[in-house]
Amino acid sequence: MSNNYTKAAVSLIVTIAAFIFPFDSSAQYSREEAVSYLKFVVLADSTRPYDLDVSQEPVAAGAEVVCLQDRYRSPAFRSWLFLVDFNFGMRWTHPAHLFFVGVDSLQQVHHIDVGWWVTEPQMDDLGRININPFSRDEAIAYLQESLICDSLGDYEIYATIIPVPPGGQVIIAEGQDTVIAPNYPTWLLMVDWMWDFEWSHDAWLFFFDAEDLERCDIYLIREWVVSPELERIGCFGSDWLRMDALRFLTEELISDSVGSCEIFGSIMLVPPETVVTLEEGDAIISPDYTSWLFMVDWFYRADWSHTAWLYFIESENQERYEMHPVHWWVTSPEMEPIGMFGRYMSRDTTAAWLREIVLQDSSGPYELWGSKVPIIPGEVITLDTGQVGPIDWFPAWLFMVDWNYRARWSHRAYLYLQDIDELRRGITYEVDWPVESPEMERLGVFGEDRLRDEAFSYLKDVILRDSTNYYVEASREPVEARGDIVLGFGHPEDTLQAPDYQSWLFFIDWNYMLDGWPHNTHLYFIDVDLLTHYDHQYMEQGLPVLSPPMEVLGVMSVASHPSFIAPPKGLALNSLFPNPVNNYVRIEYALDASRRVEICVFNLRGQCVARLFDGFVTAGGHSLDWDVGGAPAGRYLVRVKAGSEVRIGMVEALK
Repeated sequence: MSNNYTKAAVSLIVTIAAFIFPFDSSAQYSREEAVSYLKFVVLADSTRPYDLDVSQEPVAAGAEVVCLQDRYRSPAFRSWLFLVDFNFGMRWTHPAHLFFVGVDSLQQVHHIDVGWWVTEPQMDDLGRININPFSRDEAIAYLQESLICDSLGDYEIYATIIPVPPGGQVIIAEGQDTVIAPNYPTWLLMVDWMWDFEWSHDAWLFFFDAEDLERCDIYLIREWVVSPELERIGCFGSDWLRMDALRFLTEELISDSVGSCEIFGSIMLVPPETVVTLEEGDAIISPDYTSWLFMVDWFYRADWSHTAWLYFIESENQERYEMHPVHWWVTSPEMEPIGMFGRYMSRDTTAAWLREIVLQDSSGPYELWGSKVPIIPGEVITLDTGQVGPIDWFPAWLFMVDWNYRARWSHRAYLYLQDIDELRRGITYEVDWPVESPEMERLGVFGEDRLRDEAFSYLKDVILRDSTNYYVEASREPVEARGDIVLGFGHPEDTLQAPDYQSWLFFIDWNYMLDGWPHNTHLYFIDVDLLTHYDHQYMEQGLPVLSPPMEVLGVMSVASHPSFIAPPKGLALNSLFPNPVNNYVRIEYALDASRRVEICVFNLRGQCVARLFDGFVTAGGHSLDWDVGGAPAGRYLVRVKAGSEVRIGMVEALK
């Protein structure tokens, strides 16, 4: 009985000592390690800066922590105490957080919400923490998806619990070798492709910058890492034995199946006569041989439960297998997704078939949108003003084709549902409003754009029907309402605003033969929806249009034919072809007598970018080529000078 009293007294003394002397300096993990764990692990997802205080010494289990007039008890383990304040810019009181991080195990974390700063024990202010670090899981994902994604075989990954401090020592094989970490905090990952062999063998160390994962140092090692502490993350990659079994499944067992399927595989081999459990309490006994387990799901787009197939393929004799239909998901052994198989048409393939086959005879341009994922049977398509469906026929890619894409909604468009397994199978709906769900993605504008041609014909045949011999450029795309039109050298004073409707922009110059800019020009804005509605701007000191992108249509003669006019007597610049151009443009000119000729190319800032020829030329027609490959994309003036005569043409260089 006296022993019991003695034990009770000792226990009481220890408890009282814990309250009176709450600090314990015999720490396994240092304060710096605890700070690192808190910042890079516990608070890794924080999106705001915070003010951080930390206790000067570890806090004993059950110690009293005083926050001004409030009192709290530390958890039942020794810990480093942190005060984290996301609202440090406000006056107290305001919400803050206490974190107790275990001295013996950093994963031991206790959290308390408080309303005051800590007055006992004594704390050190570490200041404002602004970093938004990457977590260890993000570093592991970056390693697998970016650096070793094309590696062959399976591998084992180990990682540090907390980042390695700048310049920290990594000890290999009981101190026989060391690696010095980079001069920034890093997540240390060890990747071992020979994990099922006895050490020693080769492995790789990856030091990832905790604040910039693209910054990484790599080392080859031949012994195990002793320090810092590494934690096993798991085994990853492609197991060749399972891949062989998977290849037999897809190429032999289900190769003639119609449609696409999703396949899941067991992470490890299934021992003989093992219970395979399913959801809702169902179970299956595996065969009497060691096997790889695969689940093949032909209805993967539908919600469970539905019918799938389990395949047990023997690991030593792949032609020996068993298959079972199931109605529920496998819960044991552990399964992982392998991928999609079967005759599954991609969205790009289906979109190309829709454009080139279904819509090949369509007149005018159209805007094409496609769903990001296939539509599953039973899914409803939601529009701004209603619904289509449910779609009960087949899994399909959804496309919206809009010939009136330049007009504001509502207007008529068409929905095309194309079977993902059979291109010739589809359904069409006419709709008044755009699709709200499923999520759609714009694929671009396709088809021959005849709307601009109609606007140009109206400009030539109606607005300018009495005009002769003028140079024309047209915008490649319609100009948005009140869009900026940048002229000449791009100065602010050279910018004007388009009308308050969407329009085609035409640049007209009757003085295109004059030497040098500026000279009189005209801009015509023709409404894309109503040709008779247009605006005209005359610019006495007109300059070329820099933006939006323009296309050269040529020089209109009396007959309104888009070609360069016949050469006058003296010097003639007959043609610049092809135009626009992305490699060589041929410059054709003619002289009525032998003269010295100078041919230069200028940009729209008046700078000479190429001197093509300078010498005497005989009478008659001549030509030379200009390689525009080295010139930036844009428009250039080709000047041909013979004596006092000058001829200028414009060339558009493409890239």
